[in-house]
Amino acid sequence: MKKKNACIIFFLLLSYFSTYAAAQSWTEDFDKICVQAEVADSLPTGTLKELALESDRLLAVIEASNDPRKKVYIFRLKKCRDMFLYIVDLRETKDQREP
Repeated sequence: MKKKNACIIFFLLLSYFSTYAAAQSWTEDFDKICVQAEVADSLPTGTLKELALESDRLLAVIEASNDPRKKVYIFRLKKCRDMFLYIVDLRETKDQREP
């Protein structure tokens, strides 16, 4: 009986730490992406497009996670993504107006 309980505890701890490690990896990616929103207007257009694509990829990862904070992170990531795409759109519109 004690072996069975020990196995159960081991697997519970293993699942907890694997979930924690997965959450840590996407939060690091989140930080890397959204920190760029502060300097987005000084980044090249290609970089902004790549950041928007990375945001979309990360969004799928966050939505699939079990983290209780995911709703806040999803909201913030969408705002960062929208900022990148807004600047890209602004630059493209400006380029079209200039002869």
